Amino acid sequence: MKLGKKINEEMLLVECENGIEVNGTRTEEELREDGYKNACEIERHSEGAECEWVEYPDCWVQVWRDF
Repeated sequence: MKLGKKINEEMLLVECENGIEVNGTRTEEELREDGYKNACEIERHSEGAECEWVEYPDCWVQVWRDF
């Protein structure tokens, strides 16, 4: 599962397995307490698309937009 947190307009993503941060020491609970939420990554649909993260109450969703 991926968790994300936006800091200064930059999305920080962390992957968790079995409730622990992959290559880290924090638990999923600690990450959530620090403001991380579920993050849903979507496959890029075209070369020119730019990523935008949309925040919902329980998660972040990646959206690709053609500008």
